[in-house]
Amino acid sequence: ATTEIYSASIVSQEDSQFNLSFDFFNKEGVQPGIKYAVQLLKIDSDGGQTLVDEFVYPEVLDLKEGETKKMAISYTAPAYLQGEFSLWLAAKNSSGLPLAFSSLGKVVLSGSGQFVEIIPETCFLTIEGGAGDKKYTALQGVSVKPEENLIASCQAINHLKQDIKTTAQFQTFLGTSFGGEAVAEPQAQNAVFELKAKQQANISFYLPKSNAPQIYETKVWLASDNKPISNKATFHYIVAGQSATIQNIIFDKDFYKKGETANIQLLWSIAGSQPAGQFSFIIKDKQDKLCSDIVNQSLDEQASFLTLASPIIKDCEGPKIEATIKDREGNVLDSKTFSVDTGQATATLSAGLWRRYEKIILAAVIVLVLLLAFITIIRKKKLGKSVSLFLIVGFFIFFNFLFFSEAFAATVEYGICRAGAPFPCSGVDLLLTVRFVDSLDKDAYSPREMATVTEGIQVLYLSNEVSAGDFTSSVSIAGFPLIFDHRDIYVALGGGANNSVTASIGSNVGSFTATFTHTATLCSADHSCITMTDSYLQIPYTVICVPLGSSGCSVPSDCCGSSSCTGGKCCLSENTACFNPGQPDNQCCSGQCNSQSKCGPQTCFEDGLTCSNPSQCCSGYCNSQNKC
Repeated sequence: ATTEIYSASIVSQEDSQFNLSFDFFNKEGVQPGIKYAVQLLKIDSDGGQTLVDEFVYPEVLDLKEGETKKMAISYTAPAYLQGEFSLWLAAKNSSGLPLAFSSLGKVVLSGSGQFVEIIPETCFLTIEGGAGDKKYTALQGVSVKPEENLIASCQAINHLKQDIKTTAQFQTFLGTSFGGEAVAEPQAQNAVFELKAKQQANISFYLPKSNAPQIYETKVWLASDNKPISNKATFHYIVAGQSATIQNIIFDKDFYKKGETANIQLLWSIAGSQPAGQFSFIIKDKQDKLCSDIVNQSLDEQASFLTLASPIIKDCEGPKIEATIKDREGNVLDSKTFSVDTGQATATLSAGLWRRYEKIILAAVIVLVLLLAFITIIRKKKLGKSVSLFLIVGFFIFFNFLFFSEAFAATVEYGICRAGAPFPCSGVDLLLTVRFVDSLDKDAYSPREMATVTEGIQVLYLSNEVSAGDFTSSVSIAGFPLIFDHRDIYVALGGGANNSVTASIGSNVGSFTATFTHTATLCSADHSCITMTDSYLQIPYTVICVPLGSSGCSVPSDCCGSSSCTGGKCCLSENTACFNPGQPDNQCCSGQCNSQSKCGPQTCFEDGLTCSNPSQCCSGYCNSQNKC
């Protein structure tokens, strides 16, 4: 995907209500079905972050090639929250594919503190009747048979001053909270809990579960008198069986003429023991009339990314794609419709800025270096001793220009193959695929400006042989290493995390690259682990001098030949030549360009003013009427 968020800021905060602004930008193709959310993360004492609230906005956007949409939204945090948090923007499509992340910075909330707190890190799942009541973490993505029941357990603290009777409430989504709401079969419940004031207790309940093979996410919270009284906990699980997901489709245009060929980009994933059989799609216009014949493509032995061509048989305005993945027996594993609105773009980049983006994007492609490395490390984990080497010998990296965002963002995928399998691999030979989305908040900075570097990760495919993992990344900015530490992320399909770090861009002027290095440590069910270090991914950026009349300087050398940096602004010193004689001039430090075309106050009289001697007149002449 080539969608990015930039210029994100908190416009105002009043108590727990925030007004936010940001821009969506899309570089290439037409990206349909964009959804966005505000995420609130609690900052723990050890520096870690835990998601405590998320609001996914109902609006669904399309972005055309080169289009910018300016956004202004409001977000209200839960009124009971207290302390320091970090606020994020996240953009995904309805399949949960990460498109962009942007940090809005740290915020302080001064809520009532009166609520029931479900402690997310204490939550786990068990399969009813399972061997030894084995526990699975809430985000692990345990695989369960359609006929099996899931039991969820968490620790909860009643921060209220009185005892309270609560009932568990549920909401289930297909894939992630960005997906559509799924039908989950209600279970026989004992989901009513009486909690003592100021005490901590364990709560356990049946988790409503869908029976169709696919990935699911369930949000759980407690309510009293049908009103939410707690934060939400999140559980991931997979209903076993053959399933596939159409993760993204990108159009190359938002209007096709008869005789043209539509080039459609597809990203898909599969879970199960057998490869998917066939991908099919047809293009229609906004009036539901056929614009193409059906296109069929075998997915056997194919990578998860394809570009497919479809001849257009009529003029096609507002195109939409109806797409389906079937298994070898013809059973539908996933079907989705992607459509594009042909309305006017809210904003587009200027031609000059567009050309600058083009150059930087080309540079981003050129500097990408794929370096395959495979380091095997057996280490002991807290949960048990290392028993056997995790059977992984093939490690490969997927990279495709489709997944490059604009100049200051890039995406890369990693796949891990089964022992002895050729790579790149797919189907039963693929054990795990994870995507990293790395970005800078800008492509051009002033000297010593603070740069925010953001990274998001998501698990796209998962074998049952993988249970947990740590993902660590480092990025070098201005020669200084910064670390992203995604620790103890239990690998779950659709699961992931995002983080950001901030550092000075440095004082040197010129063109540079931010170099990202990713490391994954994965563990199997027997607690044997393996560590792998990948390629180096580079994103270019530029440190430029501050133009005359602009803010952002610290010392005169930051300015492009200007003689002064006053109040953080590059300007012309007094008596320096200026450009608007006799007029106020923003480029002068004094704000005034006198009639001698010098910055500073007027030092002589203009024609027509009263004078007593010629030296007072700018013209050097005082007439008999004592006028210059």
